[in-house]
Amino acid sequence: MRGDNTRVMVATNAFGMGIDKPDIRLVLHAQMPASIEAYVQECGRAGRDGEPADCVLLFREGDRALQQFFTGGQLPSREELSAVWRALASHTPQGGWLPAALAGVARLPQRRLDQVLAALRSVRALRSSEAGGLRPATRREPQAVVDAAATALQQRQQKDRDGLAAMVLYAKAGHCRWAGVLAYFGERLDDGAARCGHCDSCERFTALLASEREAAPGSSMQPRQPTQPRAFEPGQRVRVRRFGWGEVQDCTADAVSIRFPRHGLRDIHPDFVLATARG
Repeated sequence: MRGDNTRVMVATNAFGMGIDKPDIRLVLHAQMPASIEAYVQECGRAGRDGEPADCVLLFREGDRALQQFFTGGQLPSREELSAVWRALASHTPQGGWLPAALAGVARLPQRRLDQVLAALRSVRALRSSEAGGLRPATRREPQAVVDAAATALQQRQQKDRDGLAAMVLYAKAGHCRWAGVLAYFGERLDDGAARCGHCDSCERFTALLASEREAAPGSSMQPRQPTQPRAFEPGQRVRVRRFGWGEVQDCTADAVSIRFPRHGLRDIHPDFVLATARG
């Protein structure tokens, strides 16, 4: 979509791919996307002309459950994987199997069949013919193909769950938004800074510093005392499903700074941190 006269656009999550308008000044997400990747693609449509723009995410806990419904659900069973593969490998019609015909033979609804075919493609067990039909692309034993496809399905589901957990952390965390996005992709702010200075979290932090200076003019700033006991202590060994075991460096009500052997320093929302013995 192009045009400079459009004032308001309402879009599905295809917004990230279907909008070609450089002067978008505001992207408002009425619902949380399923992953950081999706959110960056969608909000990245704002300000493509180089001028300032705002991105707003309206978050509520119910968004998590809705995305879990879409990304979760029951995976195709090994029996369903096996039924489809047996049909594919038993005989191949001229031009290959068309999905509609394959669904009838395997006795699966189309949506379920699509999941099975995606898993078989991911392990390179299928190829498309010139006519657009499907043919087996491997001579592996049927059980080996089914096992590989089942593993691929489980890995994809786990990746979706991890992506959703990272998106919820982004929405709920109180540290710099942009620093959190960059950390997710294994990057850092320029010059190793802790804050971008532009997001709502950074603005709140700046306002807090200003109010503390006004409350105690001329005196050195003292860190605020925590209003409740810390959930985790520096040096404590903890586990995060996405990154494994790590050691706590610092903790606030919004984020736990954890250093992981393979992933470096990460800020994780306390909801996603599993405690072990202190010390």
